[in-house]
Amino acid sequence: MAIQVSFKKPVLVLVLAAALAGGVWAQNNTAAAPSGQPANKLTLTIDVAPTLKGLIASDSDAKTTHFGLGAVLEFDFSGLNAGIRADLGITNFDGTNLTYFGAAALWRYYPIAVLTKLYLSTEVGFSYEKLDVSGTDPVVGLTFGLRAGWRQQFKSVFIEPSMGYGYSKDSMGPYGLHGWQAGLGIGFAL
Repeated sequence: MAIQVSFKKPVLVLVLAAALAGGVWAQNNTAAAPSGQPANKLTLTIDVAPTLKGLIASDSDAKTTHFGLGAVLEFDFSGLNAGIRADLGITNFDGTNLTYFGAAALWRYYPIAVLTKLYLSTEVGFSYEKLDVSGTDPVVGLTFGLRAGWRQQFKSVFIEPSMGYGYSKDSMGPYGLHGWQAGLGIGFAL
């Protein structure tokens, strides 16, 4: 049982290269604040957990491929951050395509002054899902979630492991936020 990664491998390489290149670019433009947070107010985080989940779930024997990606653009307001989260998922089940897109407003709160890297966040937005089968209508609905995570800074690049609980109205597919979801963000200051 071999795993086929025809279109996903170049996309994964591009995502990781963009995250690392952005970190190298931002390294000269960012000075670390005393709290350990980046001095710049705007950050971009790429959530690679859906991509890894899609690579694991893809199966060439079952003619199934999955690709997912999440991104967060966040602005720092000194302890209470606001931003936008976007998620994209593309699945092919034996020639039938499923497309998922979600967008949400994001609020993060850093509750403890001593542990400035620990955050709690909430997300509220919408999701869109379209199954490429005649007679099916797209499913559009509310998406919301709660998340706790830890931002570990490495010069201008940071990683962000997190765990959250979410819900989105969709009919099926691996990219909807149903229940507990792990996240692994790689980000940098803009």
